[in-house]
Amino acid sequence: MARGGGKPQPTITDDRALGAADIQRSFRFNSGSSTHLERTFGTNSSDTTKTLSFWMKRGNTGSYQIPFGTTVSGYIEGYIRINDDDTLQLEDRNASNGTSDCRRITSAKLRDPSAWYHIVLALDSTQGTEADRAKFYINGTQATISSSISIAQNYSFQFFRSSVINKIGVNGNDQNFFDGYLTEVHFVDGYQYDSSYFGFTDPQTGIWMPKRYEGTYGNNGFYLDFSDNSSITNMMIDKSPNGNDWSPDNCNTEDSMLDTPSNNFCILNNNDNNVSESSPHFVYSEGNLKVAWSFSGTNFDRAFGNIFIEPHDTNKYYWEATGTQNNEQMQWGVVATDTAAYRQDNRNTNPTKEANIAIAMWQPYTDNGIYAIDNSGGNYGDKLTLSNGAPANGDIFSFVYDAGAGKFYVFFKGVEPTGQDYSAGTTLFDTLDTSKTYAIHSLQGDGGTSTKSGNFIMNFGQDSSFAGAKTAQGNKDAKGIGDFYYSVPSGAVTLCSKNLPPSAPSVVRPQKYFDTILYTGDGSSSNKVTGLEFKPDMVWIKGRSGSDSHVLQDVVRGNFILYPDSNAVDGATGGGWIKSFNPDGFTTDVNGPINTNSTTYVAWCWKAGGTAVSNDDGSITSSVSVNQISGCSIITYTGTGSAATIGHGLGKTPKLIWVKNRTTQQDWFVNNGMILNDLGKYYKLNSSGSSNASDTNVFPNTAPTSTVFSVGGDNAVNGSGDNYVAYVWSEIPGFSQFGYWTGSGTSKGPYIHTGFTPRLIIYRKESDTNWHMLDSKRDSFNPNTAGLDPNLPNAEADDSNLAIDFLSDGFKLRTTHSTANGSGTKYIYYTWAARPGTTPFDTYPNAR
Repeated sequence: MARGGGKPQPTITDDRALGAADIQRSFRFNSGSSTHLERTFGTNSSDTTKTLSFWMKRGNTGSYQIPFGTTVSGYIEGYIRINDDDTLQLEDRNASNGTSDCRRITSAKLRDPSAWYHIVLALDSTQGTEADRAKFYINGTQATISSSISIAQNYSFQFFRSSVINKIGVNGNDQNFFDGYLTEVHFVDGYQYDSSYFGFTDPQTGIWMPKRYEGTYGNNGFYLDFSDNSSITNMMIDKSPNGNDWSPDNCNTEDSMLDTPSNNFCILNNNDNNVSESSPHFVYSEGNLKVAWSFSGTNFDRAFGNIFIEPHDTNKYYWEATGTQNNEQMQWGVVATDTAAYRQDNRNTNPTKEANIAIAMWQPYTDNGIYAIDNSGGNYGDKLTLSNGAPANGDIFSFVYDAGAGKFYVFFKGVEPTGQDYSAGTTLFDTLDTSKTYAIHSLQGDGGTSTKSGNFIMNFGQDSSFAGAKTAQGNKDAKGIGDFYYSVPSGAVTLCSKNLPPSAPSVVRPQKYFDTILYTGDGSSSNKVTGLEFKPDMVWIKGRSGSDSHVLQDVVRGNFILYPDSNAVDGATGGGWIKSFNPDGFTTDVNGPINTNSTTYVAWCWKAGGTAVSNDDGSITSSVSVNQISGCSIITYTGTGSAATIGHGLGKTPKLIWVKNRTTQQDWFVNNGMILNDLGKYYKLNSSGSSNASDTNVFPNTAPTSTVFSVGGDNAVNGSGDNYVAYVWSEIPGFSQFGYWTGSGTSKGPYIHTGFTPRLIIYRKESDTNWHMLDSKRDSFNPNTAGLDPNLPNAEADDSNLAIDFLSDGFKLRTTHSTANGSGTKYIYYTWAARPGTTPFDTYPNAR
């Protein structure tokens, strides 16, 4: 059916605040249901030149999946495949013996299911340079290729070709079905375009955003936005002028989803894996909204929502769940992320009486009741009194978490249990501590040693049919968003990016307060290093290709340097190795450890408060350069030899303190007591030893306050007459986080939620070991393995033992090695953001 006009019909609307496009709907492909689309093309405008652009949110990871494919006959085919290691591959061949004529495999591994990727495949075999004949772009950046097969000039691609069936969601032979969501699918026949035609980097947040494509499409070009969900056929209408509609196969109207790059909805995060990862009980499906299981034994496994509820949030969030079971209990609720119910090392136990959890437990294999698990009553709390019958398989439970009041509510088949009154604020659960971060919790648990099986399906506002198990009802939240089965309680909203409050309104763009830049030394006396969006006050530099020491210089000490891997005193630099701190970077002096000719360098840069001011909050008067917005303070003071307090100026309790004696040789002393809740101890930044050593004469057993931190009388931190520098940070939601994880020893290690995309992670094992630094500038794709050790001068090394995926909302360990993921071992970490978790513009970070 041909469309009028020469441009796509306007099915996306302008967002004037950002100049972006507001995508309305996506389509969910469920691999277990063989969901896919088909179309036979007519004559192509070109066999050599074409472009495909699409947005993708992944479901299951770690398996072969083909989102787009064409099979002519036998091995003559072309397809885009996600491999079992989650790399992206283009494969194309025009030979019946299976010989490949074209291959591109990305270095990047696409295993972030929490957010959206934008992918562009740009083909043009007429190009004179072979590398330009097939290119992938991921979130606006041309992808690095790890493996390829050269493409002959003027080669005719089989991918999306004439006179054969082309498919979306699988290859031409119906193998390797795609699992996840797709939207904004543009195919341009006859032109090779880069990603700038379909998206742009938002200057406020640095997030890659969709924009409306304004070009032509060629003969077989099409545009699918899946916005018309009035029927399954209408969903597949081509919105370009061409009328190249697609035919659905194993598709249903309930697969039209509200989850899009413009409004990211909560799903169950299969990166935040259950404890039985070597032989997982859980199988995720239906866009990570459904979990199924079948096993014997006395274990518990759990799943968590990918969007966490942060302490500054005051919304009332509503969601629904249903399920079936055989000899099982099922639990739904919220848990604080510092509880045993969430911690990785306690996930195979049943949540029982504990503060800051609120869980409704359906226990059908005993008395078929619903219990309130919290910090009151017995291990399972109190049995709830229901007025509308006993629960049965397929019944719908619904929940509200009032984040502002710390109250949790449960509803059964849309009705409150006796004793709960949502409208009056009366709940059957303990009030929770609103200063903590909460995760949405779902669990299947022990029903004895008998065989257990079943599933639960969640609805966070994107599918009131529960993957076709119910008749959709279409109820919306208080802001007119969502698709719920029951009427949403007054004032409650969907857990999606458009409803999230800004994580930190002043840190919309982290690059204005912290960033990492790369440069190459030139040996001159005026190497101007640029690339920052601020004038740095603290710069930490390390040669990547050399074995010189780490160097740290700041605006308070001026022309003096310290070495984080050494106990050396302050070194006067004469003219200064950093000669000047500039509005967009810094200028280095001749040669030395930060400007050797042809040596590559990395610089981690923080913004504090510029010129220091006097601070007399503590018993020792200090000089402080502080930035309360980003939680960074640079402090100098002179020791007294007696226990003292020192003002830091942050206006908020710090969570990380480094102290260095500038006058006499002493190690760098680190206070992690606020992270580990274990005060009176220290680590050494320049040493792999002295792990969590006790000495209250270094750091007293006294917690810092919003104005001061404490030091003892030891020469390490407060020797009489010696000069000191302290680098002190407070945690800023959406920008920085300092914590610890517990290793699992499995290949899919712990997931650590930060609420932002990390730029830099510094970490070390709790026991004696080296420190490690990873960042997303030196390693622009996952897993990050380009390690530098703060306590060693060694050059950068690619070390798979360090492997960490940097994700849209946190990071995940991808190694079994004790360096980062020893079973039961604790690891301390500090991390700063590259992308904010949420912003005033309803944005959400790109999947990484």
